[in-house]
Amino acid sequence: DEFGEHGGLSHDDKMYSELIDIPLIIYDPSRDKKEICDTLVSNLDIPPTILNVFGLEPEKSFEGHSLLPLKEYPHKGCYGEALYHETGKGEDINRDIYFYREDDLKIIYRANLDTWELYNLETDPGETDNIVDSSPETERLKSRLRPKVRRWLRD
Repeated sequence: DEFGEHGGLSHDDKMYSELIDIPLIIYDPSRDKKEICDTLVSNLDIPPTILNVFGLEPEKSFEGHSLLPLKEYPHKGCYGEALYHETGKGEDINRDIYFYREDDLKIIYRANLDTWELYNLETDPGETDNIVDSSPETERLKSRLRPKVRRWLRD
């Protein structure tokens, strides 16, 4: 939860680590030792993992990958989005926000404001130094995120 880190006490219109980073725990009673992994994974990987655990064939329409076995998990980035909507308010979906994270770089796009933020989480874990105007990675990361932005308008 946010406790003033980015000027508020809520989840509204924010994609910062204190709000979106979630630990994932998988319990396997047949294993003798515990294993800790710091691989970047996505919620999209949970359904393929469940199919794998139950010995079912992967679903071709799933975007994620099974987390098991972890050594076969592909190195990839993660996407996220928040489509703001209040019942009865109408077109408030225009406050949509997106992010893409690859290793320690995270880019955030606020569609209604047409603004970008880029953070290096290794050197700036608090996401306070927006390097979007100075990073050589900006355009590459924007190109990874743009196809996800308001894709429902293109369909």
